Amino acid sequence: MITGRDLLVRASAKDGDPRYLLTSRYSVYDMLEADYPVYADLKTVASVPEAFVFRIRPDGDRYLDMAEQNADLLPSLSD
Repeated sequence: MITGRDLLVRASAKDGDPRYLLTSRYSVYDMLEADYPVYADLKTVASVPEAFVFRIRPDGDRYLDMAEQNADLLPSLSD
């Protein structure tokens, strides 16, 4: 388990290549957003109390492509 802020920052942007990890330490987002502005948006996502985590299988891209093509068949999030 990685918990240190500095280690999380290094792991999230190893060798200048951002990995866009969602962490529970908001200070990590604050430190990274200057170089990678998307971390400001990721902090917003990570701080939503109702948010949940899910894992996509290796063939997840195919599933997401199918879901996007059939988006009109999916229930609305407001339903």
